[in-house]
Amino acid sequence: MAKFIALHTVPPGAIIREQIHELAQASQADSDVRSYRSFLNLSEGKLVCVMEAADRGTVAAWFDRVGVPYDSITRVEWESERGRIEAA
Repeated sequence: MAKFIALHTVPPGAIIREQIHELAQASQADSDVRSYRSFLNLSEGKLVCVMEAADRGTVAAWFDRVGVPYDSITRVEWESERGRIEAA
């Protein structure tokens, strides 16, 4: 599966920690989309989610289904961790 970066802006405080936990569980139970990693600032309403799926449309459909708006969804071409760069 390919990786995708999803950027989200929601009203500050609109999503609470319990909802994030529920969304993470839902993505792990889904056969088409998997949550890979997320970075969240709920008090400012900013979320960055790295998701695995076959294509962008699958990720978009999943966010639509769970009711989480997104600003953009972009396929990852390169990945870097602690200075090591690899093709995705």
